[in-house]
Amino acid sequence: RDQLTSGTTWHAAGLMVTFGSLSETSTELRKYSKELYSTILPEETGMDTGFMPVGFIELATDQGYLEEYRRVSAFNRKCGVDVHEISPAEVERLFPLCRVEDVLA
Repeated sequence: RDQLTSGTTWHAAGLMVTFGSLSETSTELRKYSKELYSTILPEETGMDTGFMPVGFIELATDQGYLEEYRRVSAFNRKCGVDVHEISPAEVERLFPLCRVEDVLA
């Protein structure tokens, strides 16, 4: 923990994201899964699932990616997913190891 490569994200069985789909069905399923593990199961069973929503950053390094991310973001916001575009400066603040010279958003 707190060291480069000490995380387990790359092989986490419980990794889930709500962002990225242009399918309303898929987006709703992703949202329900998040709600299931964060709220429904703990309330119904009295047991903590250990669910930890941490978020993630998608980097747009060219105009094509930027347009695609904006299209997907708009759709996901319409479906109620909390999505924000951040600046390269904000990327650097949140993830200081990231090289942001070619990052558009």
